[in-house]
Amino acid sequence: MYSPLNIANKFIKLACEAGTPITQMQAQKLVYIAHGISLGYKGQPLLSTPVCAWRYGPVVPVLYNSLKGFGRSPIQQPILLPSVLTEELDPWAEQLVGNVFNIYGKYSAEQLSEFTHREGTPWKQTMAASSDIIPDGLIQNYYQKLLAGDSNCIGL
Repeated sequence: MYSPLNIANKFIKLACEAGTPITQMQAQKLVYIAHGISLGYKGQPLLSTPVCAWRYGPVVPVLYNSLKGFGRSPIQQPILLPSVLTEELDPWAEQLVGNVFNIYGKYSAEQLSEFTHREGTPWKQTMAASSDIIPDGLIQNYYQKLLAGDSNCIGL
């Protein structure tokens, strides 16, 4: 499991290299989607901290607190982290982040929000239950169905 800040930095780096910097909202959604795919495909969480169900979608609070100063502006450089928090991703996680960026990185923050806010999504279910933390088991179940092509979990 990795710090959400490390995962976000990989997305920020990929976006900057592609010449299409992402916003903090896009970073938040991409990190969440990568976590979901890791759970759905491998049965293992990607993130070391839980994802919360906030009013405007799934949020990793530590990531929100690190990026909220950017508002809606594109993030032009990675988050500065102390060396103790900086770690290299294993090859599988590195490939996962790259694949998620290649597929979902082209979508706007609003489009990504639409994807994560649909009926039946883990965020929607958690909000309906008035809970704060989206259980990894709920995320895993949803993304397993999504990866299997369940028509109720169609991607973008």
